Amino acid sequence: MRRDDNTGYSIAITRHADGGRATIEWDGYGFRVQAKSCATCIYRKDTPFDLRKLEAEIADPNMAGFFSGHRICHHSGDVCCRGFWNRHKDHFTLGQIAQRLGFVRFVR
Repeated sequence: MRRDDNTGYSIAITRHADGGRATIEWDGYGFRVQAKSCATCIYRKDTPFDLRKLEAEIADPNMAGFFSGHRICHHSGDVCCRGFWNRHKDHFTLGQIAQRLGFVRFVR
């Protein structure tokens, strides 16, 4: 299994050429999410950031309200942001799959 450290994915979803099957590989770590939101999280209530703009960067262009990926925590560099997870865990494919298969791992 190849792991792209830039994405933080620890579950790889591979679509086969026939279009009808997908393979899910798990490296034992699961889909890693911060255990707590950090004090400087962009999803905190008093954030100075424009969340619409930031979320537009990872929005799925083919499905309104859905994301093609997830937001990485700016402190960890390779773990899903807890603020993003709390708001959008059901709005991106990897989040849905990880939840259904019990692959979500909360890390510090």
